[in-house]
Amino acid sequence: MNNSYELRSDSLFVRFEFLAPDDTREAILLPNNSTGITITSSTCWLDSLALTGEMQLSYTTGAHGTQTIQWPRANGRPEVTSDSRIDVILRESQSPAGWTIIATPALARAHVTVAATKSK
Repeated sequence: MNNSYELRSDSLFVRFEFLAPDDTREAILLPNNSTGITITSSTCWLDSLALTGEMQLSYTTGAHGTQTIQWPRANGRPEVTSDSRIDVILRESQSPAGWTIIATPALARAHVTVAATKSK
């Protein structure tokens, strides 16, 4: 999604901010290809996003912000890395949904990767 947003239940909320009368914004929705990996909210836009197989998510933030990610238990414990300092909260659920990741990179334009650890 190339805009800040929040996914709740069966609804998508997109926040558009227009700073000038002639501003334009866009929102691009990308499928998760049934991987179960979902970025349920982001407080900033994402410049790039890629899913590699079922085990890795990579994205680049467009500004400073926080992303909330759902990671399926079947993928194993997620490991979050970034090219800058990143604060990560990892919450495990006993449901098949598995893990909730809250990631806040310290810098704008941070490249973040979420991948399964080798042991499930």
